[in-house]
Amino acid sequence: MRLYLPLNFQRLTAKDGVTDEDLKTAIHKAEKGLVDADLGGHLIKQRISRSGQGAARGFRAVFLYKRGEVAVGVHIFPKNSKGNLSRGEMDAYLKLARSLDALTDEQLAKLSAERRWKVLNLYDRAEAL
Repeated sequence: MRLYLPLNFQRLTAKDGVTDEDLKTAIHKAEKGLVDADLGGHLIKQRISRSGQGAARGFRAVFLYKRGEVAVGVHIFPKNSKGNLSRGEMDAYLKLARSLDALTDEQLAKLSAERRWKVLNLYDRAEAL
């Protein structure tokens, strides 16, 4: 299971102090069936709390997510800045998710290398069995 973090997602998380461990925790929760919101089209929204900051100071992150296979950070925003995604954002993220979902593992790995995405290994598929 790999978590891909595109550059824009990396910038937002770095700016807001969200760590790789915070992101891994969000995906581990999803792997256990604890998804905060299933947005359809392999998109999920997960709450991410910051250590010592309280729930109101947390974030919401949108991921392309395929259980046991892959997750890609799509968008992250402070929980106190907006409640939900706009219709336009949802449409754009669903279109992106469809494009990413059509890629093979090899194509996704190549894309991530070309675009300098960070890749976090959560566990091997064999470990999940």
